[in-house]
Amino acid sequence: MIIARRLSELAFALCLGLSALLGASVAQAQTVTTFAGVSKPYALAFDGAGDLYVTNYTANSISKITPAGDVTIFATGVQSPSGLAFDAAGDLYVASLMDGAIFKFSPAGDFISITGGFNTPIGLAFDAAGDLYVANNGANTISKVTPAGGVTTFAIGVNSPTGLAFDAAGDLYVGNRLTDSLSKITPAGAVTPFTTGFNGPYGLVFDASGDLYVANSDGTSVSKVTPAGIVTPFVTLNRPIGLAFDAAGDLYVASYAGDSISKILPAAPAPVPTMTEWAMILLGALLAGGAALTIHRRRQLA
Repeated sequence: MIIARRLSELAFALCLGLSALLGASVAQAQTVTTFAGVSKPYALAFDGAGDLYVTNYTANSISKITPAGDVTIFATGVQSPSGLAFDAAGDLYVASLMDGAIFKFSPAGDFISITGGFNTPIGLAFDAAGDLYVANNGANTISKVTPAGGVTTFAIGVNSPTGLAFDAAGDLYVGNRLTDSLSKITPAGAVTPFTTGFNGPYGLVFDASGDLYVANSDGTSVSKVTPAGIVTPFVTLNRPIGLAFDAAGDLYVASYAGDSISKILPAAPAPVPTMTEWAMILLGALLAGGAALTIHRRRQLA
């Protein structure tokens, strides 16, 4: 009876100690670096050379940021630029929310063409075939634009659509701002609910592993979503809107309220303990658990 009680207390102490150690080791390890020099940044996109492009929503311009952090004006004359996307040739497409149009610029920043007929366009995304998809925020639809400039309605049944992003299978994901949810659209245009739990979802972007990142524009965080639709907090920022990954896998976030761009480094993987380190961990767990058990007993006797 006494032996069983001692073993039970030992197991309890070990559990207490391991819980304390494991709880102390769980922490966000991302590093946040901020780049200033932009004005109410909205959308983000990287070109093939690693330069970052940013829409300055209230300044009606697009900025270019080199990997060294140098900021220059790339193009002007786009009213309330709200979306960015590069095609395979390196031309930049810019959504103008106020003009209801998509502007096209060469890699040198020269204006090429404009396509109209959209209803407060926001998110832009290219599929593997080179077709451009546009979120019509005011019409609750997604448009498809061919390389020749033909515009058709690709999907309906979304609610105040904002950000767009394609997964590796060719399915299109859409942020529904008014319902704080995401929709999934097949290549055939079939719309289904994907997941919920956001706060004004705006920018969307996939990482190399297939996880989706969502900017909560009405809040202060970026969420991470697994392919199964499980949502967890990823990083806290001031009114994040635009998102983009660079070639190294670092996430860039446009903070509308902060007039800045933040670079988020992924968390470093936890090292695997050696046998000696495991022994020390268990010993420390026992000591920590024993101390917690002693305190618990004294409280009971008090």
